[in-house]
Amino acid sequence: MSITIRLQSIKCLREVNESSPTEEPYVLVTSADLGSTIPGVPAPPNLEVFRYGVWNEVDAGEVRASDGPAFWGVDSAQHDIRNPDDVALIVSLMESDNADPRQYQTLVKTVATMSLTSSLGQTNNPTRVTKLLSDIRNALNGVDLPIPFALDDDHIATEQLKLDGADLIPFGIRERTITITNTEGAYELTFIIKRHGWRESELAGPGSASGSSRVAAVSRIPGSMELWWVGGNGSVEGAYWYDGQPWARYQIAGPGSASTSSGIAAVSRIPGSMELWWVGGNGSVEGAYWYDGQPWARYQIAGPGSASTSSGIAAVSRIPGSMELWWVGGNGSVEGAYWYDGQPWARYQIAGPGSASTSSDIAAVSRIPGSMELWWVGGNGSVEGAYWYDGQPWARYELANPGKASASGGIAAVSRIPGSMELWYVGGNGSINDAFWYG
Repeated sequence: MSITIRLQSIKCLREVNESSPTEEPYVLVTSADLGSTIPGVPAPPNLEVFRYGVWNEVDAGEVRASDGPAFWGVDSAQHDIRNPDDVALIVSLMESDNADPRQYQTLVKTVATMSLTSSLGQTNNPTRVTKLLSDIRNALNGVDLPIPFALDDDHIATEQLKLDGADLIPFGIRERTITITNTEGAYELTFIIKRHGWRESELAGPGSASGSSRVAAVSRIPGSMELWWVGGNGSVEGAYWYDGQPWARYQIAGPGSASTSSGIAAVSRIPGSMELWWVGGNGSVEGAYWYDGQPWARYQIAGPGSASTSSGIAAVSRIPGSMELWWVGGNGSVEGAYWYDGQPWARYQIAGPGSASTSSDIAAVSRIPGSMELWWVGGNGSVEGAYWYDGQPWARYELANPGKASASGGIAAVSRIPGSMELWYVGGNGSINDAFWYG
């Protein structure tokens, strides 16, 4: 689990009562990796001391940002934390007077190295950290020398930033704060814990999905995601996630409702609604819709035999009041259906029988509200395309020659900007091929 931790900001809560009307704080963070590669054998010192600041002329109530490097990992790079007890983070807050902060940084690193070296016989990491905290605190309290430009900065306080299981976040960021206060002043330090990289988890156990099922997903609002697939028994299964909560599962359609090799497609045309489609076990095209506060409801777009049971299915919502759906017919045709708010679904055909592989996936994008683009694999292994502009009929073209694509391979597309489209497909030889378009 790759994590970084850094100081985000410092806030002055109360100023020191000195001749200077403002404060000049800085922060030293001692970061030590106590994780051992040999069970039961304490790790030798692996640490660094990071300095943030000096921040000049800080008044009470002011917040100053820190743009310094992460102090975890020890080398400022992303590192795993398997056990919070394997990490020692000691935060020292200083007030600059006349000294060179680098001297204190060097001092703290020397003291920390000696402390962790002297505790190598101790197998309990929390005990080692307690000693480390005490040794750094005592060292900084004992070097306030009344010699100008020597070690005469004020040590406000030294505290531990103690991690626990809640800090090992699965994704995103987490804030932690420490309030440091004594007669020398009071400050609030804010730290950011950030999870990097991919992390795997299992949403449904073995046997939950057909081995040849596609998967569809949408995010209708920033704090939520929804996922659907075909079960091994032909059911249609769903799972949803809301920020801060675990995934939860539900069933949209019972056993036998879907072809186990069916495509599945979904859109969220407005934040409070989701729509889902799949191919039935009898070759029908089935749909389900959800509106916020209401249960899922089902309907049928095309009757039995209308679709290949191994067909892909694609959908877009180019404007909030419209949805468009496409699939491969049982005879290799390419079929479409559209819906406008307040009107029933209507069907049409884009390409006649034999135009598509009956096991082809379908990809679609709407790069601008007044246009849609569609692609599929032909029965001869070509890559076929069709486009539509508002007020004009669909027009077809061939993107890749016969034999270029796998008849049962996937195909996917995006439009990252209005004037561009990109398409990928599996080649007949197992390659991954790309095509792009700029307007």
